Formats: sequence, C-alpha cells, structure tokens
Amino acid sequence: HHRHRQPMSGVPPPLYKPELLEEKKKLTILQHCYREPWIPIGCFTTVTALLVGLGGFLQGDRKLMQRMMRARVAAQGLTVASMILGLSLAAQKNKSDVA
Repeated sequence: HHRHRQPMSGVPPPLYKPELLEEKKKLTILQHCYREPWIPIGCFTTVTALLVGLGGFLQGDRKLMQRMMRARVAAQGLTVASMILGLSLAAQKNKSDVA
C-alpha cells in the first residue's frame, strides 16, 4: 500500500487553542470600550435607569417609575446613536484607508 502524503514543509500547522482566541476577544472588547467609551457608559446608564424604575414600580412610586422610564429611553437612544456614529466613522476611516 502506497499512501499519498503532502510533502512536509518547514512550517508547523497553526495551533488551535480556544482559550487563546477567547482571551483575544476579551481584549478587543476592552479596546473597543476604551476607544468608544460612550457605548458602555450608555449601556450602564440604561440598565441603572431600568433598575431604579423597576424599584419605583415595586414600591408603587409612579412618578419615579415614569421619570426613570423616560431616562432609560433617552439613555438607550443616545447609546444607539453613539453606536451608529461610531460605526459610520469607522466605515469612513476604512474607505479613506483603502482609497
């Protein structure tokens, strides 16, 4: 029996280690947060307003609940707007890098 083998080159096959890939993902997420701090700040603000509003709802404080729901909507809107702005700026930067 004669086996067909690919010739061995001096380059070893790339090592696949999920742990290393996960670590890289976390690093890039942290880098994104550092480059665009408004997104994590907006998310945190949205969640905080939501939790305080929920607390107001559970306590029966309708005024607090209404204020927090408005704050949550505003924070959520600003977060989405900053994400869109960040994506459009990144797209413009990529276009100018390619051209």
